[in-house]
Amino acid sequence: MAAQRRVYKPPSRALQRELIGQVDLVICQILAAKEHARRKELLDLLVQLHLWRGTTKIDKQIVEGFSHLAVMSGLSIPRLARELAIKTWELCWHFVGPHQVGMDSSDMRLVIASADVIESLASYNCINAKNVPALNAALATAENLFDIALWYKREKIARAVLLIYKESLKCCSIEEQVEFAEGKRVLLNSARRLARKLRDSRLKWLTVERKLRQIVPH
Repeated sequence: MAAQRRVYKPPSRALQRELIGQVDLVICQILAAKEHARRKELLDLLVQLHLWRGTTKIDKQIVEGFSHLAVMSGLSIPRLARELAIKTWELCWHFVGPHQVGMDSSDMRLVIASADVIESLASYNCINAKNVPALNAALATAENLFDIALWYKREKIARAVLLIYKESLKCCSIEEQVEFAEGKRVLLNSARRLARKLRDSRLKWLTVERKLRQIVPH
């Protein structure tokens, strides 16, 4: 018997409204949870919702929730911040290259919004928690998102990623006095890797090159 092709059907409007409301509830449950294992489980739930029932509206709600978590975890819950950085990447990791997976305008907005989540997470972590493992996780996701920008030749994504570094570096200092030296070092090393990636890609993104030079002067 020939295999039947299964066609994905997005959820109805009524179901989408219900799921969007559930996303907000899950975000509140994550912040209220006392155990890290429970927070991780709930984050996994949101990623699975994105993978199975994701639509533009549902994904937007998930990313908005992640943005709120980024601020709260960056300020005072570094273990959650680290896990959130990983899960934010999982929202985008199916973009493995245009030869296998396409990218339309709504997909690009999802990647840019994910970069915005990482910018909030990294910045607030540098201001308050100053947790290096959380920052490393955030920058691993930033570098992955930069790879997507290069693969798909989407300069807007690259610019959104560079904003992570610009704002986080500012947050490492207060009135030109460095308060988070290890964080600054980690950020600059990661930015140098981005510069090498861009150079190896041979893409002529003059604005991105200029912004990188501002972050890591030669």
